[in-house]
Amino acid sequence: EETSSSMSAKEDFSYDISGYESKEELFNADDIYVSTEKIAVHHSAIKTRNIITAIKFYGLLGFKLERKYLLPDGARAAWMSHNNNNSTGQRLEFIEIPSSKLDETPNSRIKAM
Repeated sequence: EETSSSMSAKEDFSYDISGYESKEELFNADDIYVSTEKIAVHHSAIKTRNIITAIKFYGLLGFKLERKYLLPDGARAAWMSHNNNNSTGQRLEFIEIPSSKLDETPNSRIKAM
């Protein structure tokens, strides 16, 4: 079995900083892996009590409805997108959760908007 001490810093992301004299030396070290790949968010999912209200609200913010559909359990869902300056923009997925399924008690943390 391989231990973390025998793994490289690139593999386990834990670094022994005791050998470095300064933060600058640590961050300029050749053994630290820095990705140059771009990361993008595909979409954000939002639970809602009322999908129609959510669609209307996000429509006011410039989001356009892509499609509405039913999930296998009968819950209503929708996709909306917002394209900014011809870029990919942001996509939102809404899933309507009926209040009866949220199992919220008074003064508890809200589980859906």
